[in-house]
Amino acid sequence: MLRIDALPSPDAESVFPGLTELPMPPPLEPGMMLDGYRILRELHASPTSQLYLALDTESGQQVALKTPSVNFEDDPVIWSGSAKKNGSAAASTARTS
Repeated sequence: MLRIDALPSPDAESVFPGLTELPMPPPLEPGMMLDGYRILRELHASPTSQLYLALDTESGQQVALKTPSVNFEDDPVIWSGSAKKNGSAAASTARTS
């Protein structure tokens, strides 16, 4: 069961121009840390993104963490489109219940 409590409303004018300057997250493995999230396991992988079960180390809640695929790390068009679709540059999260 997945419940999304809230999503941020990023301002496209201030977020999107700098997306290609942000680093791609590395391929994630169980136990790795990314921005305060401990990766528990991969849930799904596609040619354009990966979905992981992760633990928010601050709140203790499990979250779904979606990252763009490293297959496109040098393609700013894909990178920018993924971030626009996901609402953030590095990853999108959703709380699990």
